[in-house]
Amino acid sequence: MKIQLLIDIFEGKVKHMEEISSLLVKFKSAATEIGFSSRTGINALKTYLAIKAEGLFEIYSKENPNSYISKSTFNKHKRIALRAGIALSDFETTNTVTQLPVKPMEMTPVNSWDELKYLSKM
Repeated sequence: MKIQLLIDIFEGKVKHMEEISSLLVKFKSAATEIGFSSRTGINALKTYLAIKAEGLFEIYSKENPNSYISKSTFNKHKRIALRAGIALSDFETTNTVTQLPVKPMEMTPVNSWDELKYLSKM
């Protein structure tokens, strides 16, 4: 299940998530500005990422009796996310949420297949 990826991210098992780190800072800051703990900000980010991974209907919906979170928790996390700069449309969409920004990869030019093989082993 995609939720496991979210758990791995927050346990530090996924190392290439600079965007998640910057979002984490924003969500913690937004939570404390509103009057919640930074832990609530972390949980709000988890909710946001879960919505991105599983879809809004799975995480919270009035029509879904198996929603992961309650209405009050969803509204609190949504308020924090909006304060952190997440667009309202990311929560209103029922099928997909826009992707996180992708950081460009640094590439090294190569002149031969042997050089490519050598660099790939590094």
